[in-house]
Amino acid sequence: MNETTLDIKLFEDSRTATEQAVITVWCSVSLLLGLIGNCALVYGIVNRALKLDSISTWIVLNLAVADLEHTLVVVLPMTISNMSGNVWVLGARVCVVSSVLVAQGFVARIVLVNLFAGLRL
Repeated sequence: MNETTLDIKLFEDSRTATEQAVITVWCSVSLLLGLIGNCALVYGIVNRALKLDSISTWIVLNLAVADLEHTLVVVLPMTISNMSGNVWVLGARVCVVSSVLVAQGFVARIVLVNLFAGLRL
């Protein structure tokens, strides 16, 4: 084990080439759609294309940012690891930071969805 590569297998080695290809395509499509969709939503909110009240706008903007963070912190590293033979190649620090940000983003999304639901009552 060195600083740049952790000797951790993310998945079992029993995947066929077809399964590996399907998972790689799925991760790549998720990454692209997550980036494009959330960036478009943030752009629309910043340029006042959405006509919502100020609290709803704030909640939707924060949800988009939290989802964008999830895309960059979870989907991107998993796509890179999947393409590199299911080995975590991003280093120990990125692994730790990614783990912390996953929990933080999860809690943020839950709180924001509950706020949005409570606002609509």
